[in-house]
Amino acid sequence: MSVYEWEGQDDRRVFNFDVDLARSQRQACDPMWREVYAQAFPRFQSMEYVIDIDGQRSGTDRLVTLAGGSVVRIEEKTDYTAYYNIFIEMWSDAERGVPGWIGRPLECDYIAYAFIERRQCYLLPYHALRRAYFLNARQWIKDYKIRDIPNVCNGRRWTTKGIPVRIDRLRHDMNRALVVEWTGDPQAGDMTIVDDDEDADV
Repeated sequence: MSVYEWEGQDDRRVFNFDVDLARSQRQACDPMWREVYAQAFPRFQSMEYVIDIDGQRSGTDRLVTLAGGSVVRIEEKTDYTAYYNIFIEMWSDAERGVPGWIGRPLECDYIAYAFIERRQCYLLPYHALRRAYFLNARQWIKDYKIRDIPNVCNGRRWTTKGIPVRIDRLRHDMNRALVVEWTGDPQAGDMTIVDDDEDADV
């Protein structure tokens, strides 16, 4: 599905869900995805778009098969702006309390976040991204604010809420989230971040 950036945009815009869904479905068939995954995974063999609704709801849009039979599960996001933020969706439908894709556990290995106009895709390891969110959400909200996206479909209106996090900041925070320390206490369940390289990149 597609997502939206909010750098300099008008927060009052209303997005038509049906129009957006149709565009996303067309984009899912674009040959660019094969090129992306063939470059991203050196052992790429084939890919399959998930048409099962339950599969998509669980967070898998694409299955990529590698040589040897391993399967990589990918949730795809497309963005049609030229900005350098990634929209972290906290609430899909805020009025009804429906969590966004970062707020609920997904059955995927990567989030493939593609900026269509500049032909660039970020493959974000899902578990590292989610851990980075839990560790940094409050600071992200302080720095970037929560943005509202009004939606309409067949007369029904709802609001999507999320944080437009700068890509360089997100990659840095994800890199930190990949490193943990242990205390030696078998009862300890919370791991702390190692912050020994402020300029580290994913």
